[in-house]
Amino acid sequence: LSMNEWLIGYLLEREAITANQLVTFHPSVCNRLDRNTSGLVLCGKSLAGSQLLSELIRERNIGKFYRTIVKGTIKESQHIEGFLYKDEHSNQVTIYRDKAQAKPEQQKGLSAIRTSYTPLQIFKVKEQAFTYLEIQLHTGKSHQIRAHLASIGHPILGDTKYGNTACNQMAQRTWHLPYQLLHAYRVTFPELKKTGEPLSRKSVTAPLPPVFSTILNAGE
Repeated sequence: LSMNEWLIGYLLEREAITANQLVTFHPSVCNRLDRNTSGLVLCGKSLAGSQLLSELIRERNIGKFYRTIVKGTIKESQHIEGFLYKDEHSNQVTIYRDKAQAKPEQQKGLSAIRTSYTPLQIFKVKEQAFTYLEIQLHTGKSHQIRAHLASIGHPILGDTKYGNTACNQMAQRTWHLPYQLLHAYRVTFPELKKTGEPLSRKSVTAPLPPVFSTILNAGE
């Protein structure tokens, strides 16, 4: 069952749409999350709503905030920038701080990325330091948060693609965590008129998965 199929089934069950309306328009997801990333997904119930959401996402007018736990100690908020190259064959990205670091054949595939983060809690588990972070995603590239944090020495706990093997093995043994601990926590909308007025200046939050509390409460 795809996300779009689940969405349509949910809206029909709640009588938010009718089967007749599906003849002219199918509600759909307007953004994506990395596989195994939890949290909020933006969806359009109507054609006008989908068009508005797509425009807001394209123009980067929606604030996107994530929560995660990373290896190491981060004491201060930071805004980091760089360039992302995605290898379509391996589905893996590489982060460069400067364009000149990329190989000549990668230059045309580089995307500028911007990521901000704020530490919420620093703790230790089995003598290993971790930091609970809130992240603001300014550019929405595939694997951006995971690879960008790993590139500065703070990989996400449980991330088997960009993470730290020893930390991931400990998390698997201790909390049965088989995937990256990354959650799309909150979205904020700008001032809107007409079609988007019900969302104008609104903030929507998705509760954290219980494993976050389990890990944070285990900290020293």
